[in-house]
Amino acid sequence: MKKICLNINFDSLFFPLSVDRKTVRDPSYFQIADRFFEALDRVNAKATIFVIGRDLENPEIFARVRSWAEAGHEIGNHTWTHHHNLGALPKPQMEEEVLRAHEIITRCVGTEPKGFISPAWSTSRELVDLLVKNNYLYDTSVFPSPVIALAMMKLSVNAWTHGTYDASWWKRRDKLAAFFAPTRPYFVNGTSLVRRQRSGLLMLPMPTLPIIRIPCWHTLAFFLGPQLIRMLIKATARSSEGFYYLMHPPDLADWERDLDPAFRERYSSELALFERLRVPFVRKQELFRAAFETLAELGEFTTLEKIAREQIKKLTA
Repeated sequence: MKKICLNINFDSLFFPLSVDRKTVRDPSYFQIADRFFEALDRVNAKATIFVIGRDLENPEIFARVRSWAEAGHEIGNHTWTHHHNLGALPKPQMEEEVLRAHEIITRCVGTEPKGFISPAWSTSRELVDLLVKNNYLYDTSVFPSPVIALAMMKLSVNAWTHGTYDASWWKRRDKLAAFFAPTRPYFVNGTSLVRRQRSGLLMLPMPTLPIIRIPCWHTLAFFLGPQLIRMLIKATARSSEGFYYLMHPPDLADWERDLDPAFRERYSSELALFERLRVPFVRKQELFRAAFETLAELGEFTTLEKIAREQIKKLTA
């Protein structure tokens, strides 16, 4: 059986909103999270969960994330504020985003995070160097497909009314990776994002079909539908090493039940960032079942840290 990971990036629903994150109860960490864990519990599986550091300033969320770690799920670093052009930031700001989240995650779960993913997969050689210096085992921030350019342009259009949201493709320092980075796991260091190294940080790129460079993550299910996403998962898993399937809280959010009507109205422009948030919940359940059942048929669920350690053994054998 193939080792696969359900990888959930907790881009909490409220990260772009001007709300008091220390007191507001974000449904991402509660009823939405429960939907993911109910599916995982049915097959006795563990996931890898990347969290935004400042969300943990909320005591309820801090306790919830700690309980996930105690249950055997891996908790990774998804930066402090979820800045969408992390790889293009000045070094001091980049360090604060990574290390401040690193500290609170360590305090929450009792061990240092071993895995990292940059918001919107915005990376750079400087960011890789920072992760190497802070003893990260692996990174999943390379998106080896031109589809990332289209995705960022679409996000920029969605976000035009929200000035603090920066998803600009043109400012990024990793544009070559979309066309030339390896599609299979490889070692990387601060010298290059696209050349394989003999040692360094293990890069687990977004699972992508080789040659034609079609990526595989759950957002595409909203465009492809259940049958085509099943086919894409199977084809990508067969051709991939270190396969994981990436999802986000909006993928299982219920627009009608999870968000108070007054809250939806007040923050309607900011919430427009999450276009699929308004997709009917019945449709989301259909897409999730198609993806999750396919993954369960293909292999055995595990965490990204375990996949990374297996890949490191193979690459250094």
